[in-house]
Amino acid sequence: MDLDRVLSVTTDVVELKRLRNQVHQQRYRQKKKRLVGQLERQVVDLRATVDHLHLRWRRLQEEKRALSAPALTSDGSARLVHTYYTLFEHGRGTGAAGLDQIAFLRSVMAPDLDFMDDKVDGLAKLVQQWDVYSWVFPALQLTALHVEAPIITDDQEIVHAHVTLQLQLSPTAIETIYPALPPKEAALVVGRDLLVPISMHFYINAATRQVCALTTHADIAVAAFKLLGDLRASTTVLERSPLRHNAELNVMQL
Repeated sequence: MDLDRVLSVTTDVVELKRLRNQVHQQRYRQKKKRLVGQLERQVVDLRATVDHLHLRWRRLQEEKRALSAPALTSDGSARLVHTYYTLFEHGRGTGAAGLDQIAFLRSVMAPDLDFMDDKVDGLAKLVQQWDVYSWVFPALQLTALHVEAPIITDDQEIVHAHVTLQLQLSPTAIETIYPALPPKEAALVVGRDLLVPISMHFYINAATRQVCALTTHADIAVAAFKLLGDLRASTTVLERSPLRHNAELNVMQL
């Protein structure tokens, strides 16, 4: 019996130790769980704080750029576009008028102006195209139909203008732009005007206030159709026409 009591006591001691270990482990796990939960909440709070500070920093940077950048105004861009159309309303001028045109372009166009082909001198290309148009056509008129409200970004202002280029057709002009037009049909349009709708975008740099890029898109299909009144004929003449969709008149000036 004494042995049984000893064994029973020993078993109770072992069981007690096991229970104590279980209690300690349970308490440890609960404490660890609480600590992990606290750390996770702290991480979430820190991330929210970092996001808030980052957003605030971005807003401060935007405010700084807005305060330091030159002011872009729609009035300024409107004057620039209006002056451009006014000076070139009838193409390239001669004498003092021609010098005024060149002086204006040099003052408002960037030295590295992107126009029609980024591999060439954009400003020289612009002047050359006005020279070609004025050489090919006896008379021309540039009419601004609508200038949209400028789009202002951090570094530039974009002005979209819709214009019509009215080109008077002489026998030489017709032969130049529509070499595939038969003589009989060509004779019928001598003296008439070719009306070319053109969409233009002026990209004005915020820092320099100069036009860094000028894009043009001419609806030459509509122009040919309105002149000839026949879809097949207009499609045929456009196949060999040097008048491009970007309004470039690709002919050699003699």
